[in-house]
Amino acid sequence: MAAASEVGGIGDPVSPFYIPATAAGSAVAPHVLKHGDCFAVLDRFGNAQATGPAAEGLFFEDTRYLSQLVLTIDGARPLLLSSSVSEDNVVLAADLANPDLVEDGNLRLAKDTIHILGSTLLGEDALFVQWELHTTAAPPRAFAWRSASRPTSPTCSSCAARCGASAGAA
Repeated sequence: MAAASEVGGIGDPVSPFYIPATAAGSAVAPHVLKHGDCFAVLDRFGNAQATGPAAEGLFFEDTRYLSQLVLTIDGARPLLLSSSVSEDNVVLAADLANPDLVEDGNLRLAKDTIHILGSTLLGEDALFVQWELHTTAAPPRAFAWRSASRPTSPTCSSCAARCGASAGAA
């Protein structure tokens, strides 16, 4: 555990001995949601192909219609606190937190300042994703979040505008 003098406060230089909390690597076992002929294969974060090629995405009758679904905070993958799939295999809940965000050698936002509750619901003909963000920062800090998706099938291009990439700042 790092001593308080190694970490410092927001905006202070980070000690060379401090080991920052950064996003974990890819998940070992994926989560699978299933509803009728539709199924989604997601990592434990609720993402699809966030760290590279994988057999993840949204599928209908064995055709992949969504090949990538990713959430980042200032370009970094969140830290995984926990995740689980409902007993009926239609909802994935993921508890996430921000990693340490360092800019020019200074700690800009300490880990666990932002809690993210992600809910992914597989419906009869759609995949719904909801992110709830809560912060403990006082005063509130600015950060950029991005939720990006990439349709795979050309027949899915009509829904790309509705379920395509979105980004924001908080």
